[in-house]
Amino acid sequence: MIGGIGLFLIYRSVVAELGVAMLGVWSIVLATTAFGRVADVGIAAGLSRFIAAARGRQEHVQVSLYFWTALSTIAILMAVIALLGWLPLNAALGFALSGVELTAARQLLPWALFTFWLLNINAGLAATLLGIQRSDLRALSSIGGMIIQVVASYLLVKSHGLLGLAWAQSAQYLFTIAASAIFAHISGAILGPPRFSRLVLKELFGFGAKLQIGTIANLLFEPLSKLVLGAVAGPASVGIFEMAYRMVYQIRTVAIMALQNLVPAFAELSQRDSTASSALFTKSNRVAALAGGSLMIIAIGVAPLVSVLWLQTYSSEFMSLVAMISVCWLVNILCAPSYFWGIAHGTINANIGGQLLTGVLSPALAFLLGSQYGPFAAVIGILAGKAIGDILPAVFNRPTPAWSSAGVAQPWNLLALVTTLLSATLAHYLWGRMAGDFLSSHNALKLITSS
Repeated sequence: MIGGIGLFLIYRSVVAELGVAMLGVWSIVLATTAFGRVADVGIAAGLSRFIAAARGRQEHVQVSLYFWTALSTIAILMAVIALLGWLPLNAALGFALSGVELTAARQLLPWALFTFWLLNINAGLAATLLGIQRSDLRALSSIGGMIIQVVASYLLVKSHGLLGLAWAQSAQYLFTIAASAIFAHISGAILGPPRFSRLVLKELFGFGAKLQIGTIANLLFEPLSKLVLGAVAGPASVGIFEMAYRMVYQIRTVAIMALQNLVPAFAELSQRDSTASSALFTKSNRVAALAGGSLMIIAIGVAPLVSVLWLQTYSSEFMSLVAMISVCWLVNILCAPSYFWGIAHGTINANIGGQLLTGVLSPALAFLLGSQYGPFAAVIGILAGKAIGDILPAVFNRPTPAWSSAGVAQPWNLLALVTTLLSATLAHYLWGRMAGDFLSSHNALKLITSS
């Protein structure tokens, strides 16, 4: 929740100082750096599983080996990838941008690559804290980092533009990395001096390489989709989409951060009690439905107010985007227990298949529909491809052979989806007929935007 509030404040500042188009430039630059993770070997993705399983077997020395081997490999590998990616990504920006926007994007790129390197190191530390089931400490470091980013953004964006925003994000990750490293040390789970093991690296790489097939496709989903959207609709449309997407994404993160604890929980229980693991799967689907449905309905409900605060006016376009994106992210939340079940048990074929579907379908549908019918159709293509890919693990990752145990068949999930669809339709109608006119035509608009 703190992350969502922080992002809201940052984006409001950027739009007020620089305009929506420059926010679109920021979004495109950050999206292109995600291409660098194509060369990642997926070490961080499976780290929490291995650490949790080792703890379940009471192998404390092995926990330290996993930690130090993973972290050192990530730091070196991501630095090399960032350096090698500089020139290709610099050229790729010319596909979606031109003129002043392209110049600004290319100035940002070195800092975006630096934060890309920091982000990956932070991912390894976050996976470690998750593996030792200290998500509270992970959240604490993230909150501290977000506070630093918000303060630094307000101080730097006005005087240095998008570069100031990049510096603020770098400061955020540096703080989070330092805090997470301290927390990992004082938790007592990481014992002894730094050590590296080729056998551990081989184990991490073997599992991570499988995950990486799907992760590559999933990582390409956002940058490719935004590049396509930028090509067919321009940076201003990408800016509106970015605000709606990030707003809902941050709210969705509240549920996902809690559900991520399922990976170490499933992994530890798989070493001791399979019956308890199955019971946890059923319970987690119910929790995902209740939390996901509630959060996405909240996102839809507050969208008009966020529109006024960010854009200085009620935007029916923003409202429509939030409604569509909320339904898409609800599907993602509902399918999360099945996805995490696959990672914890090493049965990840459905995860990989779903991510491949998303990576191919989203940009392809965005281009086909956007070229023919415009920006909104492109967004529909992006979200449809994402939802289809997310559903696959909820069909095949299940605790028993019976199809009725699959996440996609859970009645609570179906109820949450139907309720959110109805809420999105009703909210869009009501806000468009009543609240939109009120906010745009009365003193309420000046009162809210002047605060």
